[in-house]
Amino acid sequence: DFLLLAGLSREDVLARMTADGREHLDHALTVGRGAILALPHMGSWDMSAAYAGALGYPVVAVTERFPGSLNDAVLGARRRFGVKIVPVGRSAVRAITEALQSNAVVALVCDLEQGPGVTVSFFGRKAVVPSGPAAFALKTGAALIPIYQYVVAPGRYQGHVDPALAPRDGETKESLMQRVVDRFQEFIKGHPDQWFAFRPMFSR
Repeated sequence: DFLLLAGLSREDVLARMTADGREHLDHALTVGRGAILALPHMGSWDMSAAYAGALGYPVVAVTERFPGSLNDAVLGARRRFGVKIVPVGRSAVRAITEALQSNAVVALVCDLEQGPGVTVSFFGRKAVVPSGPAAFALKTGAALIPIYQYVVAPGRYQGHVDPALAPRDGETKESLMQRVVDRFQEFIKGHPDQWFAFRPMFSR
């Protein structure tokens, strides 16, 4: 996907991908507190970010670093469509907060443990997932929106945007992340061959 994105124009990206449910994101942004897109490692998450950037959304994506010069190549591909890249780490907290305060869209892949996490039930087993999406949503009032994307044919993609998860009375970051993971389960059940768990995630 990095190699493909490096050679695509904005028009190419928009022609290769469509997404249903974009009205949920547009509605969330009318509130003015930003939106957190919570997504699993499904399909081509980099294409999803590029698509959102190509549509004109102000996108901030938090990502891990790649080794050596590969990181520069990956960053170049990811930034081509206006996506701001923030590396995982302490500085990400401030960057995410500022992005949400400016009513931007923050994309967080959150189906694998990364940093402080919470324990959830995932396909009937205990797993640890990042608490960040829920913690930021509860603290800032930003909309928390589960999304996913899948490949429908070589070089062709379909995305889906859920309605925002409105916090319930007494909501905690643990309970809110469980609701996110519940949606991930449904996404994955629909396209199990397109979920990439890059490392063990279930508690023994």
